[in-house]
Amino acid sequence: MHPAFIARLLDRFQSQDARLKKLGHDEKRSVLTLLYSIAVVDGELAAGEAEALKDLGLKLGIKLGERLGLPEAVAILAAHPPALKLACMVVADAVFVDGDYDDAEQKFVATFAERFKLPENPLRDAVEALRKHKLEAALSEWNHEIKRDR
Repeated sequence: MHPAFIARLLDRFQSQDARLKKLGHDEKRSVLTLLYSIAVVDGELAAGEAEALKDLGLKLGIKLGERLGLPEAVAILAAHPPALKLACMVVADAVFVDGDYDDAEQKFVATFAERFKLPENPLRDAVEALRKHKLEAALSEWNHEIKRDR
C-alpha cells in the first residue's frame, strides 16, 4: 500500500463524515485492522505506511495498537453489512492507489469470503466495481480527448 493512499483515504473520510460518524468505535477499529491487513499482505509494513496508518487511526480516534485480530474485525463488520461494505470500499481504493494490484493483494481479495465464512465476497465486489468505474472513467476521458483533438 502506498502512503499516498492514506491522504486520499482521509479526503474520502472527510467527505463521507456522515457515514463514518455512524460507525461505532469497534467498527472503526475494524476498518483500521482491515486496512492494516491489506498493507502488510506483501509481508512488510514500510515506515511510511506505518506512519500513515497511525495518522489515519488518529483521525478516526483509534490508536494503531487498538487493532483487532482480522477474524474479529471482519466479524464485527459483518454484523453490520453497511459498515462491512464501507470498509470494503475503502480497502478496494487502497489496493489500487499505487497502481499495483499485486498477486498477494489479489489472493487476499479472492479468498476474503471463504476465509471468514461470509455468504458473499463484498471485498471482491468492491474491487471489481472500483476497477470497472476506473476503466469507465478512463475510457470516458479518452473519448473526450479524442473528440477534443478532432
